[in-house]
Amino acid sequence: DLLEAVGTGYFHEDSIVWHPSDSGVFYYDTDLEYPHKPYSYLVKGIATLDPALNFRSVQEVKGDQMITVSFSWEGKQYSLTAPNRDGVFSTDVLRQLNTIIKEQSSVKQLYYAFDYDGGILLFYRDTQWAERFQHKTGMVLYD
Repeated sequence: DLLEAVGTGYFHEDSIVWHPSDSGVFYYDTDLEYPHKPYSYLVKGIATLDPALNFRSVQEVKGDQMITVSFSWEGKQYSLTAPNRDGVFSTDVLRQLNTIIKEQSSVKQLYYAFDYDGGILLFYRDTQWAERFQHKTGMVLYD
């Protein structure tokens, strides 16, 4: 619950723009119907974990069968895909994004854990940190 509290962003009431937390953890609520484009919010939230994750031009296109999220990073264009299953979140997008991150970073990568409230806690850290985190908290981290 503490990690969820510090990792949750907020919507600015006047501009209706979402602002992520800057706490080093990003909490993504898979049960929440994010306005407009949920996978775009996911990618933008992950980008707040570290200045090195400066994803740009994040776009989401929803087709009948697939959802595609495209973005640029380090001068290259990337795409992530997920099945369009009426609001059911696909963790495959996290695996695809982590593959891209691992190609660019020799030290850090994306780790995530599931909480009991239908959310995902996301971190951008090195392997030693992830091992210590799992040992101290008992939580399982995926990459």
